[in-house]
Amino acid sequence: MTNTHPLITLLTDFGLQDEYVGVMKGVILSIQTGARIVDICHDTPPQNVPAAALMIEAAYGYFPAGSIHVLVIDPGVGTERRLIAVQAEGHTFLAPDNGLLTPILEKETLENIRLIDRREWYLPHVGNTFHGRDILAPVAAHLADGKPFRQIGPQIDPASCIRLKELHARHFEDGSIQGKILHVDRFGNLVTNITREDIERLSAQQLGENLVIHIGGHRIEGLQRSYGFAPKESPLALIGSRGRLEIAICCGNAAQKLGVALAAAVTIQRRKQG
Repeated sequence: MTNTHPLITLLTDFGLQDEYVGVMKGVILSIQTGARIVDICHDTPPQNVPAAALMIEAAYGYFPAGSIHVLVIDPGVGTERRLIAVQAEGHTFLAPDNGLLTPILEKETLENIRLIDRREWYLPHVGNTFHGRDILAPVAAHLADGKPFRQIGPQIDPASCIRLKELHARHFEDGSIQGKILHVDRFGNLVTNITREDIERLSAQQLGENLVIHIGGHRIEGLQRSYGFAPKESPLALIGSRGRLEIAICCGNAAQKLGVALAAAVTIQRRKQG
């Protein structure tokens, strides 16, 4: 028999050395025994909300419409911060209202936003430090089991939701772009908040070959198509799979070799002619 229940994805900063992820899956399966659960990532840097926002932005579109995405990067757990449910792009997102869903809230197809406040769907005992287990996992399971989204809680104004300004680069009158490093991936590649669209506004030439990128005292000329188009151990800039500017080292670790870290400034300018 075909399983028609929506897919549930998990994106957390819990890692895998503790029981947290497994317990969330146990809660889901206890409520919806036929649940299909997919791990997007559990190694997002702890409490790094911007990095996790980039991950869900890059990932959700590759899942089937109707999927339920549970995001637990929640440094404010147990405080007065809200938990929200968002329907957009044919998907459902459950997360703390801390900016995690900024890329989703900015979609033109934003359909519905509700406060998660259906206490009958929570676990019987809700603790102060693990709302991923006690609230978000069971709510996701109830939705996957066919409970109506409208029953999750009252509607809220999209404008009241927290949005991360640092996900967006700044454009200046001289045509330059100022951005920052938001994520360092497993390979040491530096992922920025500068998008393909930002660069297209600045560069009319193919591959941005008329651009100069400055980062941590280093100067990089132009954009490459991929990592292997620069000499080994040399720095390069490119548009990565997330559609954002990355700084990398061919066959090396850019974060280590360039000596830069999260929030480091990145500036792009047109190369001066002559």
